[in-house]
Amino acid sequence: MAINFLFGNRTPAGFNLSGVVEFDADLTVEETHERAADVTEHPVESGARVSDHIILQPARLTLEGFVTDAGVAVFGANPGRTQTAFETLTEAWQEREPVQVVTGYRTYQDMVIVRLDMPRERPGSMRFSMELQHVTIVESEVVAVAAPDADTADLAAGETDAGRQSARGASEGTERQSSLLFDTLGLF
Repeated sequence: MAINFLFGNRTPAGFNLSGVVEFDADLTVEETHERAADVTEHPVESGARVSDHIILQPARLTLEGFVTDAGVAVFGANPGRTQTAFETLTEAWQEREPVQVVTGYRTYQDMVIVRLDMPRERPGSMRFSMELQHVTIVESEVVAVAAPDADTADLAAGETDAGRQSARGASEGTERQSSLLFDTLGLF
């Protein structure tokens, strides 16, 4: 499915959704391209926080559009167009399938609709807002693993019974170590 938010001088229509559903908006009111990143922080002994990595968050896109029963320019009125737009956008959201979105700045692949807001302000027209987020699609694969050979089974360390052992203190079996400065001055 492809969602086309055509903004600026690319088309006079403003918004076009095609693929699983077909939809044309009369106007794209606003498009917001959001980029965010998380900076990892690790506290150190001095109390400061050290940052050593930046994780890019998925791209987000917020689009606002407008559709009306009156139509635009020479197309004339189309009663029920607003209701059809409401149902079509709801269906696109319910499909939960990644879509392609074309905006005035760029084309986004693998976007999912995460929020769809369609307030009813007046009959015969509808302003809507849609938020989309990029998803990374992965596929899993099952592979067969050969059983270990009899020759390699002997290479694995087996369990040994160490029996009962008594604990010894930290100073037992270790020599006291000191610096040359302390030995010379005889502080200890």
